[in-house]
Amino acid sequence: MCFVRHNKFFLVFLASLVLCSVLVIRQYQVDQWEHVDLREDFILLHDQGQARGAERLYQMLIQELPQLPDRALIADQQRLTVLFLSQKPPPEDLLWKYYVSVQNELQRRTDERVARALKHAGVQ
Repeated sequence: MCFVRHNKFFLVFLASLVLCSVLVIRQYQVDQWEHVDLREDFILLHDQGQARGAERLYQMLIQELPQLPDRALIADQQRLTVLFLSQKPPPEDLLWKYYVSVQNELQRRTDERVARALKHAGVQ
């Protein structure tokens, strides 16, 4: 009991730190699942022929594209690749446009990473 009394501020700080860490991790996971739900809703509306809804979700996906982590972009790329295995859709297709946008974003990030790696290696 004496230990708790002497270290109560440190213990409260430690408990707050653990709680905040758990909340941050949980929010990160929720955000990832929200993106997956948004992507799957977009695919569903597109397949069902709901053009207005699919266009709205497409705009939302495109706007969040630069902020997505690489892991989410790769998951999107893999999911859309499965849809396009049998045929290549017309260029004006929203799913195809999103797929190309994901590919372009991944390529841009790869180019930046290569440039950084070359700079760290001292090669210009």
